[in-house]
Amino acid sequence: MQREIDFLVDENRHEVGGRLVNSAAVLWATTAFSRAAQLISTAILARMLTPDDYGIIALATAAVGFINILSDFQVSGAIIKSQSLTRAHLDTAFTISLIRGLITGILLVLSSGLVAHLLGDERLKDVLCVMAIPSLLACLNNPLLSVYSKRLDFARESRRQIVSIVIGAAAGITAAFMLRNYWAIVLGSIASSTSMLFLSYYNIPWRPRLDLSKTKEIVSFGVWMILIGALDYLNGRVDYLLIGRRFGSETLGAYHIGQQITVMTTGDCVAPLSRALFPAFSLMSSDVERLRKAYREAQSVILAMALPIGFGMSAVARDAVYLFVGPQWEISVNVVVCIAPLIALQTMLAGIETVALSMDRGRDLFVRAAVFFIFRVSVLVAGFHLGGLMGIVIGRVITGSFFILYGLHLAARITHSRMLDPITASWRSITSVTIMYATLMLLPNSHFGYVGPLALTAILAGKIVLGASIYVISHSLLWIACGAPAGAERRMIDQLGKLRRLRFRTGERCLEV
Repeated sequence: MQREIDFLVDENRHEVGGRLVNSAAVLWATTAFSRAAQLISTAILARMLTPDDYGIIALATAAVGFINILSDFQVSGAIIKSQSLTRAHLDTAFTISLIRGLITGILLVLSSGLVAHLLGDERLKDVLCVMAIPSLLACLNNPLLSVYSKRLDFARESRRQIVSIVIGAAAGITAAFMLRNYWAIVLGSIASSTSMLFLSYYNIPWRPRLDLSKTKEIVSFGVWMILIGALDYLNGRVDYLLIGRRFGSETLGAYHIGQQITVMTTGDCVAPLSRALFPAFSLMSSDVERLRKAYREAQSVILAMALPIGFGMSAVARDAVYLFVGPQWEISVNVVVCIAPLIALQTMLAGIETVALSMDRGRDLFVRAAVFFIFRVSVLVAGFHLGGLMGIVIGRVITGSFFILYGLHLAARITHSRMLDPITASWRSITSVTIMYATLMLLPNSHFGYVGPLALTAILAGKIVLGASIYVISHSLLWIACGAPAGAERRMIDQLGKLRRLRFRTGERCLEV
């Protein structure tokens, strides 16, 4: 078994650039399919369930997620970061995850009554007890999958994710037809977690053993990540707690749907490349100049893709919300309009976490998380008291802008570059998306009461095609006018050509790594 692990690790030390691009392409395709399936599932469930149902699940998810974050030692990241991986590392990772799953499951059951009382909804008690099941199952996944990630091979993980999402969506929709309440979402989560666990061991000739011999090495990596994860998670749930406490689960459910639509369409376009970047950057951690060049180019490519998605989603928010989940979710529209562009702009910071971790700069990330937590809580609480729900949305825009500026400063300090480098390197993307957004905003919004679903579908599709065409044409003209320099455009064209030929040559590179 050790020889197989050595082979998987050693094979990854070469051809990093090509593997990075291939891995990102696989993960992007997986994410696109997964989010499409989830969007369809959400659209179906939103017509069978109520905002109150989603509000209950949002509160329960917040409580479960916080307990999980406090016990998450990032064993997968420790395996990827390790330069001398052995079977003992994998067995220790599994044992730590098992202990973590048992502890979190017990904590969820024991604290369910208190959490339900604090959040003012007794239905949460039973939901939290049942949600301990998927929380435990997630901790039992095969740690050998992290070795495949270390060698930038995500094909197996992608298949597992796609199958699990489809199974979970099918189970949730079936349960919704039968139950017509929030338990359908819980049962869908259990079905998805069960299939994820089964597929993590399917056709893999390795079974874990109980071992804690490498605990110090794995836990030392995860300490900073626990602290950072706890602060980030609290940051992301302050608005949920304020809305749920004041306005109730129905308003929170509508707010949550708006957040889900935004994340599924905008935020998740960055996550695939970020997953591929960490193992790649870990291999380059000793070569700062090489790492900086790879980071800059990856950043410009991500921004070129995320900006039109985020700003485009903001421009068609009302049509999209009315079509996918119905006019009863009107509150979700303002969330998408304001937050989608912000998430797109925050992709300028994509990869900074992976760069910092690969260079053992976890402390800098913790300081950033602490500063942002203090600032965000203060602004959101003030916005909540001054403007209610809309005050929280405006507060998120303010704090998100601060997060971008602080993140650019941190990135410049870690990579020894200038703070505005990501903006100057992506000025063509920024200019093109400005033209696209301004054009789309001049178009009238459709009203579901006056336009049927088929007509609304055609209108939304037309706006998407128009926006994409304007962005691509503007971007291309600016690029040609500049003499077709090397950059995000050149890299994306190269990769489209490779995809068209359905082969990736060993000597070709997409990122200068």
